[in-house]
Amino acid sequence: GSEMRVGLELQIIADIGLVGFPNAGKSSLINLFTNARSKVAGYPFTTKIPVLGVLREGDQDVVIADIPGIIEGASEGAGMGFKFLRHISRTNGLCYMVDLSDDNYLTAYDVLSSELAAYSEELAGKKKILIGTKIDEEGAEERFAELSAKYGGDMTVLPLSIYMDDLVEKVKWELFRLAVPEKPDYGGFTS
Repeated sequence: GSEMRVGLELQIIADIGLVGFPNAGKSSLINLFTNARSKVAGYPFTTKIPVLGVLREGDQDVVIADIPGIIEGASEGAGMGFKFLRHISRTNGLCYMVDLSDDNYLTAYDVLSSELAAYSEELAGKKKILIGTKIDEEGAEERFAELSAKYGGDMTVLPLSIYMDDLVEKVKWELFRLAVPEKPDYGGFTS
């Protein structure tokens, strides 16, 4: 017989990839919606490898990937840029997460999307939504209004605090809609 080594690479690892800078709330979101247990802490880069979780409602499953935080320059190899961008490219849709308590909240999406586009034009064309996180922080509602005004015409923009059930339900519904757009009823969720 013959012997060989074969390397296999999954084309798609998840329906939705969570994309954001470190501490944007990606791990908190995946822990809230799935049985994944991504590390959450008050310092950046707590997630070092992608974490997968399954958001389940009725007979519908959506696989979500918590991608470690992207930094500016990732498309040129900064940090673990190439490795993390490669994981993002193996998702069907993107959920950009912007921390509203960060001073760079109005430019964060632009920086993230240009890093993805510099890595691959295909990434720039994926279905996407934008979530402004930590809406419960002081001044975050005004910041979200600015974020929504800037990007609301191009995509769905939602506020989120993991402590506010009504906002959590809206985000959950939008994740289902992003993953399976042809199915109009997602277990009773309404927009």
